[in-house]
Amino acid sequence: MGNRLRVQQGRPRSAVGAGALVRPEPTFLLEIHSFGPVLRVLAEESGQRGWQTVRSYVQHEIRPSEVERISGEISELLDLSNRRGEYSGASHAELVRLGQRLFDELFPSSVKSELRRTQLRTLHLLIDDGLVTIPWELLHDGDEFLGLRFAMGRLVRTERAVLGRPRQMEPTKPATMLVICDPRDDLIASYYEGVTIRDSFDDQQGQLRIDLKSDEVDSEFIKDHIRDYDLVHYAGHADLDRQRLQNSGWRLSDGRLTMDDIVRIAGGPAFPSMIFANACQSGQVPTLGVCEKAFGIYSMAHAFLLGGVEHYIGALWDIPDESSSQFALAFYRELLAGETIGESLRRARLALNEHYGAETVLWASYVLYGDPGHPYFRVPDPIVLEPSGKIDAAATRHAESARPAKVIPLRQAMRRKTRGATTYDAGLVGPTSEWYNAIGRLLSVLLPVLSILALLFVLMAVTAPDRGTHVIPVESGTYHPPIRHRLYDTGPIIVTPRTPRTPTQ
Repeated sequence: MGNRLRVQQGRPRSAVGAGALVRPEPTFLLEIHSFGPVLRVLAEESGQRGWQTVRSYVQHEIRPSEVERISGEISELLDLSNRRGEYSGASHAELVRLGQRLFDELFPSSVKSELRRTQLRTLHLLIDDGLVTIPWELLHDGDEFLGLRFAMGRLVRTERAVLGRPRQMEPTKPATMLVICDPRDDLIASYYEGVTIRDSFDDQQGQLRIDLKSDEVDSEFIKDHIRDYDLVHYAGHADLDRQRLQNSGWRLSDGRLTMDDIVRIAGGPAFPSMIFANACQSGQVPTLGVCEKAFGIYSMAHAFLLGGVEHYIGALWDIPDESSSQFALAFYRELLAGETIGESLRRARLALNEHYGAETVLWASYVLYGDPGHPYFRVPDPIVLEPSGKIDAAATRHAESARPAKVIPLRQAMRRKTRGATTYDAGLVGPTSEWYNAIGRLLSVLLPVLSILALLFVLMAVTAPDRGTHVIPVESGTYHPPIRHRLYDTGPIIVTPRTPRTPTQ
């Protein structure tokens, strides 16, 4: 008997607004309030029934100047390492040392014990907005960095009211995503990042449909179209204004999209559920301190979150173009496979470690604002082989659609990609049409055959036998260059003058 393919229904993870009642998995809550030099810290595991009714806080006095000094050293280390492209063990060892120092400075012994003892994999970090400058993801518990050990997200308390409402994603329709890349036509690596993301997930259109916009992207386009999508990916420059950090923002063709711009359009149609700002911070970064950079990133995150965005991913430090693209591809691959957003981010960090070596620090730049335990896509149903003489066609189709998306490295994309693409309304560039895909598949079959025929043609020409010398007479005083065809060559050609004939009387 053969094997029968069966799809086993598992616990659904549905998108926002699906209406499915799914009990959240247990998580670890780290809640921190700041009262000057005193932190009030709560460390607690949630059970299957949720949080405890009565909670116990621990007060811990810190040295703010020491915390700022260590955070500044971490910032300088990552800036220098990432700009030079260093993946050395010395940088990693120094980051471990600084992470352990910060871990000891910020937490009392009881909280450190709770963190080391827990077996949970998701960490909710609830902090005051005055604590966003601390690199919490880089705290090291003696065994691992928190950002590599946990699916970790920041939830920030603020005095400002939320202006927008959460976006309701349609569970029966594919999610929509806008990729904004190289908006000023001056950052080719960002363009290829956007193209690679779009093309890598072209076979996932049942779950995610991607539009791409590049070249001459202005703030008016963003304001008009950003609320039409469930997800937004930005690959470009980010500017930091040292005088007014609230003016920091994305660098577009007509200037910047700032925090003030975002707040002004909040309160109307819902913003996207998730924004991933994979932005390099231009040449100003080396002169900025950790507090300035963290607030610059947080200002944009804060503005979008106040507008109703549920998750915002940003980079506190620059990382090389290829690494940032690989990180983004790994993140979306995990997200589409049904992982939570926090776990997808953690696995993307680990993917960089696997690619560049365990001692790299490239993974350390990214932070997540929002609930890390939230999934955006359904978990593919597991496939089970059963004894049977038939194959369930419907199950087979489902299994094919559930395959993970392929990932195309940035360098490969740069070798084969051009700016030609299908253009839609409003200058959006979407996935290639089915006709282009069909032509591409046909060419992929014909090209090898044509290559073999061309090779045989050349071999026949090279190996043609030499059949002697032939003399071709020509009229005296004229010259005709020899004409040779390699395939039908019968030997060397010698041109000689012909003796002119005497006309008969």
